[in-house]
Amino acid sequence: AFLPQSSSLSFPFTVHEVVALSRIPHASGHEIDQVIILEALQLMDIEYLTHRRYTELSGGEKQRVQLARVLAQIWRQDDVTHPQGARLLLLDEPTAALDLGHQADLMRAIRTLSNEGIAVVVVLHDINLAARYADQVLALQCSQVMACGPVAQVITQTNMEALFSTPLSVSINETTGTPYVTQI
Repeated sequence: AFLPQSSSLSFPFTVHEVVALSRIPHASGHEIDQVIILEALQLMDIEYLTHRRYTELSGGEKQRVQLARVLAQIWRQDDVTHPQGARLLLLDEPTAALDLGHQADLMRAIRTLSNEGIAVVVVLHDINLAARYADQVLALQCSQVMACGPVAQVITQTNMEALFSTPLSVSINETTGTPYVTQI
């Protein structure tokens, strides 16, 4: 499943209908699809929006609907249409337009999916989110690989100052044990 940086939809579909679009390629049946759609809506904290028109939502709500849609597309290992190991999730700036709470919820959900065997590739401009949730980081500068590897090897003061062309401080977050970048 793929979530582009921005998704536009001008048809007045309901939130449920937008998320249901992701189940079209599956042969899992209406009952299973409805359960998957509901679980994806709940995971993105938008179950209460089910009957609202997508075109009437805020930017953050639209983003959470699109996230529910792509998650419903690759949902559950016991889904007979996706044998184990056959799922890939590509997300381009999935936290755009989300508040801090929903950003954290999303990143925890992505981590859970990764732990369940789904291959996940996420593009993030928020280096601290990447540091907190990624296993591996690929830092690009002018479309060239600047650094690639485990979080602690890539997110260093030297690398981050070169990447962002500004003085930065990299410390270790005492709670998470991950690097944390701040501007000086």
